[in-house]
Amino acid sequence: MSFKTLLASVAALLITVAATSSTPAATTAPTAESGHTAKSSRPDHAKPTLDALPPAGAALGVVNVNDADVDTLQLIPGIGPSRADAIVAYRKQHTFKRIDDLTRIRGIGRKSLSAMRPFLTISGPSTLKEKPTAKSRRGQLPDVA
Repeated sequence: MSFKTLLASVAALLITVAATSSTPAATTAPTAESGHTAKSSRPDHAKPTLDALPPAGAALGVVNVNDADVDTLQLIPGIGPSRADAIVAYRKQHTFKRIDDLTRIRGIGRKSLSAMRPFLTISGPSTLKEKPTAKSRRGQLPDVA
């Protein structure tokens, strides 16, 4: 994993954590009437859960299946030269309206699509620059020396 990819992953994580903790919470401050300290409505032990994090592939980048060339499509885990060619051939006659439309391509079923899904989009730019490794697909960050 390159340094840019690692940096993008960390940035996505920080944005997600900031977004989940942006709910207004009462602060500990003395009240005007009693002079007592008001407790926060949010417990101190409340931390963002892993469920709130984006899929591991999202931080690495995505490929727009409606615009990507054969080489870019091959960056998607599970897509080789023949499947990339099949996607481009299908795309010449049809536009992918949903990610699930990829199951119409021979060799792409529901199970393989679920593994590819974090790296796919049907609109916007393709941002995936290198084929993800097994560690990055599981969401594990590489050892940084």
